[in-house]
Parts: sequence; C-alpha cells; structure tokens
Amino acid sequence: SKKEVEKLALEFETEKKNKAIELLNVEKNLNEIQLKKSKQLQFAFLLAAVLILMILFLLRARHKNKVKTDKLLKESMERSFQMKLADSEMQALRAQMNPHFLFNCLNSINSFIIKNEQEQATEYLSKFSKLIRRVLNNSKEPKVTLGNEIETLKLYIELEALRFNNKFDYSIDIQPNVEIDYLEIPPLIIQPYVENSIWHGLMHKKEGDGKLNINITQEEDHIEVTIEDNGIGRDAASQLKSKSAEKRKSYGMNITSERLKNSINSTNETSHVEVIDLIDSNNNSLGTKVIIKIGI
Repeated sequence: SKKEVEKLALEFETEKKNKAIELLNVEKNLNEIQLKKSKQLQFAFLLAAVLILMILFLLRARHKNKVKTDKLLKESMERSFQMKLADSEMQALRAQMNPHFLFNCLNSINSFIIKNEQEQATEYLSKFSKLIRRVLNNSKEPKVTLGNEIETLKLYIELEALRFNNKFDYSIDIQPNVEIDYLEIPPLIIQPYVENSIWHGLMHKKEGDGKLNINITQEEDHIEVTIEDNGIGRDAASQLKSKSAEKRKSYGMNITSERLKNSINSTNETSHVEVIDLIDSNNNSLGTKVIIKIGI
C-alpha cells in the first residue's frame, strides 16, 4: 500500500509538472501571439504614418507647384499684356509717324509747284509715289526687312537731294556680313535721324559740298547704323532757331525715341541711340554723328 501511495504521488507530481509545462507553453504561445500582433500593429501604425507623411508631402508639393504655376501664369499674362500694350503703342506711334513723314514730302512738292519747276515736280512726284507705296505697305507690319528699309531710305534721301538741288552727296555702306534680306527692324526707324542730319546740318551749310554717310554693320545681338554728316553741327543749328527744323526734331525724333523705347520694353532687345558732335582741334564743328543700335 505504501508503494502504491508513493507511485500515485509520483504520478500526481509528474502530471502536475506536465500540466505546469503545458500551461507555460500556452502562456508562451499567447505571449508570442500578442507580440506578433503588437509588431503587426506597430507596423500598421508606421505604414499609416508613412502614408500620411507622403500624402502631406504630395499635397505640399502640389500646393507649391500650383503657387509656382499661378505665379508663372501671372507673369506670362503680365508679359503678354505688356507686349500687347507696347505693340499698341508702337502702332499708334507708327500711325503718327506716317502722316508726319507724308506731310514733309507734300511740302516739298508744294515748294516745286510754287517755284513753277514742273520737271523737278514731275520727277519728285514719280519718286514720291514709289516712296508712298513703300511707306503704306510697310506701315501694316510691325517690322520689315533691313533691305526693304534701306530701299525706302534711299528713295527718301533722293527726294531730299532733289529738293535741295543736289546740295549734298550721300553714300550707304553695308558691311558684307549684314543679312539685309533676313534681318527685320521697325519701319521708318532710321529715316528721322537722316532727316535730322539733312535739315539741321546740311540744309544750312554754306561752304563746300554736303556729305551724308550711312554705315550699317551687324553685331551678335544688334544692328549698328552710323549716320554722319559734315553739316554745321547742333550748336550752330540751335542758334539758327529754325522753326521748321525744330518742329521736325521735336516730333519725328521724339516719336522715334519712343518707338525704340517700346521696342526694348516689348522684346528685351538692346536698342540705343547716341549723338556725337564732331569737332576739330580748335573746337570748330565738323558735323554730327548718330549711332543707332537696334536689337535683333
């Protein structure tokens, strides 16, 4: 009986230990499951946080792009508006320039008729009609080829030379690298400065033959037109106080200056006009030089 009791006690202890081991295994499994769930939950939270950060980053990037796009669109609209405004001003200035130019030519024809110089008036009218066709055709365009502008300029100078009884000679020198058939400039942009040289300098010259030299060169970003005359100079011309000359200067030259200014504002081109008084060693006037830089 004692042995049986000891045997039963041993079996009981063994079973108790086995139960304890099973219980520990169950607890271990539960802990592993909870740990796994905890890791999964942490991963889910981390993934959610990453997704939220990505969404916030994308929203911020989209907002920045929208702000940037809106800014570029606004700047583009402003530039477009400025260009349209400048183009409208250019058209208005051209509209003012053409009557001014035509009025001067009609005055010349009138002077021939008053003097009863029919042959000169007929020749002048022939050249004038060609010039009118060119001016009217060019006035429809914001820019014309340099070759077209040079031909128009030649006709104008020939008309003025005829009016002043060939009192001056002229030359137009074009450097070989100038692409006159492809380069474009605003119409009647050179003529007012040539008109200024003739009316201010050469018209009042009393001694010697008048000379008008026009030189055209091409640089990387602009055309350079040099107009040089051996007239009486600006100081002497201002002292004469010629009312007709002053009107021509204040009107034609001012309009052209505005056109060049608008050309810079609308296209960011480099345009510039420089007037130089030519003098000798004794400060005597030798004429005037005008340098016109027209952006291309």
